[in-house]
Amino acid sequence: MTPKEKLYYLIENYRLGNYDSKSFSEQFVPIFSEGVEDYTDKKEKKAMQEVCKLAERYSPYEEDLALSPF
Repeated sequence: MTPKEKLYYLIENYRLGNYDSKSFSEQFVPIFSEGVEDYTDKKEKKAMQEVCKLAERYSPYEEDLALSPF
């Protein structure tokens, strides 16, 4: 499975409730970083970069989320 395929699998299973936000975030960032060169479509790459930014900032603490500019 390519990194890109892993991300789509991860996203789909997160959407289905098979991953919590913490697990999703912990897995998304390294997989995306490993396979960023797999994205030739600029819109797709930009969307995945935005998800990666959010995943990098994940925190289980409400106080941290209140400080986030997103």
